[in-house]
Amino acid sequence: MRFILPAVFLLSFPQMAMSDVVCNQLEDPLPLLEEIKTSFASGHFEVLKQLVKVASPSESESTDLLNVIAALQEAFPEGFAACSTLMSDHISERFISDMVAFQASDGHFIFLGLDAVNVEFGWEVVRYYLSDNFESIRREWR
Repeated sequence: MRFILPAVFLLSFPQMAMSDVVCNQLEDPLPLLEEIKTSFASGHFEVLKQLVKVASPSESESTDLLNVIAALQEAFPEGFAACSTLMSDHISERFISDMVAFQASDGHFIFLGLDAVNVEFGWEVVRYYLSDNFESIRREWR
């Protein structure tokens, strides 16, 4: 499941110039998820297309997704000022769920939830959720 942020909301953020932002990690981070978080925090929002290709292949070129990526790129061309993993739940040795907060320089947050599984051929993200509403992602990521 994914929540699409309205383009008008994203365009209300000031543009800023940031270098690569590395997310604050919790214990025993999964390298795949850390790469995704760092890419997103640094303004490489096309990482969402890669997530969708695995989780929902038919939606990887959807207009909604492309509009969200374009709005994120316009609102945050250099990424975010800060990034922290809020929760990392190692449900089993083959299933990890993370919730991440990205903070803009003006203090606003965007949250990303990621579920990753390791079946046979390595770790893959099978679900993600993007929101500007903490309560929404908190309910989704319990």
